[in-house]
Amino acid sequence: MTEQPKRIVVGVGAKGADARELDELTRNLGNELRQVEVHSVDRISEGAAPPGSKGDPFTIGWLAVTLTPIVANKVFDILIDWAKRAHGRTVKVTLGQNTIELSGATRKDREKVLKKWLKDVDRGHST
Repeated sequence: MTEQPKRIVVGVGAKGADARELDELTRNLGNELRQVEVHSVDRISEGAAPPGSKGDPFTIGWLAVTLTPIVANKVFDILIDWAKRAHGRTVKVTLGQNTIELSGATRKDREKVLKKWLKDVDRGHST
């Protein structure tokens, strides 16, 4: 793969979690991702904040991660590990038009799908 940074969108879910819990899980996952050498981890904004509100609105459960391919495996390991920590957690990763779900499969199955997904992305099928 090239060493150009790529932006992936990470969507997380947790069965039975309310908005506050999902917000906390999203923040915690973002903090974990910042521990590896990614360019950035940002919460995805819903748009302009309503007049008089404090802070920026964001979409709960969604992160934008900019990374170079060299750290992609570390990032995916973190995402897979996060999904396995509790029953009912889901993680979906999107790059361009390619989306992969990293939860609910065996490690071997995930590695096979991830390898194919990364090859497709590398071949330019991510637009």
